[in-house]
Amino acid sequence: MMFLLILISSGCNVKEIETQTQTETNNQYAVQEPEMTVIDGINYITEQGIKLKVTYPIISKDIADGNLVGTYMVNPVKLGNGLGEKDEMAYIVAGIIEWPSLYNDENIEKLEYTAYNASCIFDYSDMSENKYTKKQMDIKGETKTIYGNDENKLKLIIINELPTSDKAAYSYMQPEYVEIKSVIDDINKMIVGVHVYYMDGSEDSDYYRVESISKSDISRIQIYRL
Repeated sequence: MMFLLILISSGCNVKEIETQTQTETNNQYAVQEPEMTVIDGINYITEQGIKLKVTYPIISKDIADGNLVGTYMVNPVKLGNGLGEKDEMAYIVAGIIEWPSLYNDENIEKLEYTAYNASCIFDYSDMSENKYTKKQMDIKGETKTIYGNDENKLKLIIINELPTSDKAAYSYMQPEYVEIKSVIDDINKMIVGVHVYYMDGSEDSDYYRVESISKSDISRIQIYRL
């Protein structure tokens, strides 16, 4: 999933991967290569693992430049589905951050948020966290609509499937730094699209890239307008 993203392929070939950490799995962790599909004119990538299937839209944007919008504390929360299970080869873990408000214009009718290019999805702040703690999941990235400005209305979910380890001391999961790295990798490659609808009937589209300030935690991010 996040740190296992490989080259796009239209086939269903299997690529075998081994985690290169101090908790290497005893067996090779095999996942299908990502597949590209087109749904309603939008390109999507589907990553199929053992426990997690995730489909998200992709978009091509020049991320070399961008104007810094701000630096934000995002209060990360880790959700898991219990301890790792050695014989099941993989487990799912989700990272959730509070999405900062980027729009406070009172003339906004609604905003449509979409996460592109990574296994990240937006959800509403009042969601049930149990939604992302299941042992098997099929997730499809979709646009979330909010009315008025976006203050404290959205959360960003970064969802992973990781190979179990062979270490009982880690409850057969990966060390925390491995899980965090996978989250940071996805945040750093994600593009956020926002379609803005104004009260006067006009519309606009904005795009942003996100960057974790630290390589070891995701408590602070910087957001750039592209």
